[in-house]
Amino acid sequence: MLILDLLMPDMTGFEVIDELAAHPECSDTRIFVLTARDLTEEERRTLEERVAAVTRKGQISREQFLARIKALCNS
Repeated sequence: MLILDLLMPDMTGFEVIDELAAHPECSDTRIFVLTARDLTEEERRTLEERVAAVTRKGQISREQFLARIKALCNS
């Protein structure tokens, strides 16, 4: 499980996702994107095809966040 923000200093979350996809040994890595970034519809669709979950920071409570992580780990 990787919890990933899209806004980082040296590379974007999109670049991290691309890097992981380039390595077959990482193909089973579940990615949870948690970001403050405003996503375009195209970015959201792209992410939903490539990651396990996408959530905007501040839109879910801590309890909801932890429940989502637990559910993703158990699926």
